[in-house]
Amino acid sequence: MTGQPEFGSVLWQARCNAGLRLRDAADRLRVHPDYLRRLERGTERPPSNRLLTRLEKLYGLERDALYVAAGRLPPELYEMAATAQGMQLLRAFQELQRGDAPIPLSAQQRAENVRLSQQLERA
Repeated sequence: MTGQPEFGSVLWQARCNAGLRLRDAADRLRVHPDYLRRLERGTERPPSNRLLTRLEKLYGLERDALYVAAGRLPPELYEMAATAQGMQLLRAFQELQRGDAPIPLSAQQRAENVRLSQQLERA
């Protein structure tokens, strides 16, 4: 399970920083303490988005960092990425990250990329 130990350590550290015992945190999150323990140890897959939201609020975690640790995109970004335009933008970004030579774009394609970038920034 790639990334799970990091996620677990993020949860464990956040709970300790919040000064909560495992049972108290589990009660507030409405989960079984054994389940929370497995999450913290990295032996359980990251939870549902609903529980991630509760973890974020209880521990005061930064949303994007929590989703990255869980190996996920936040729901609103996932929905945007699941469109043809979102995939095109992600592929272009991936090429930039790898340092691939950019493909010449038409003025219309550049304008569309700017529009999509602005949509992502507002999301």
